[in-house]
Amino acid sequence: MISEALERLSGKAIASLENILDVPLPEPEDETFAVIVKAHNAAAATSLSTQTKVDENALKKRGQDMVPKVIELIHKYEQENPLRILRLIEGGKQ
Repeated sequence: MISEALERLSGKAIASLENILDVPLPEPEDETFAVIVKAHNAAAATSLSTQTKVDENALKKRGQDMVPKVIELIHKYEQENPLRILRLIEGGKQ
């Protein structure tokens, strides 16, 4: 019962993270820009942290180092979201 509830909650949390990351970034001059960038950063950090833990546990079972997989995930995210990365970097300078 607890595992089923946790699985449902995890699904909702993942959907929520997806919804946050799907919010388009407004122009940097927009008053909501900083709030949305912070939400994106928090959602991305949570997602990557969770994925890293999942991958780490799976790789530990196989006795492999997880660093290459984490780097691959970061590169994949950067390739799929080049404008988002650029805007996040530019937004961080403000």
